[in-house]
Amino acid sequence: MTRKELFEKLVEQGKMSKGTINGFHGSWMSGIATLIIDGVPIPCENTTTARALDACFGDVITNAHCVDSNAIAGKEVYWSLDEMGLILAGFTPVNAPEMEDEVDETEYAEALQE
Repeated sequence: MTRKELFEKLVEQGKMSKGTINGFHGSWMSGIATLIIDGVPIPCENTTTARALDACFGDVITNAHCVDSNAIAGKEVYWSLDEMGLILAGFTPVNAPEMEDEVDETEYAEALQE
């Protein structure tokens, strides 16, 4: 099974979400931001998320140390919240090259249990 097939199963089971980024809003002074996915504001850590977006999609952080929402708008991602369901735990671009990598399904048996 590919990593993408695994993630799709997790989405079907409600253990992960899939959506399209609409934008990003944050304040470096507070350290808090929101990543807007399918119109829903997802709380996240400002600096960590901005750097992750830049690493995934490139040219996201501007010279003024701001996030260029146009650089991420329309990008499709798999994402999840932390264990308490309060803040973004992480995201992965749907079209990332590593999504086609084969994974050992037995390693994810516990996560795939319904």
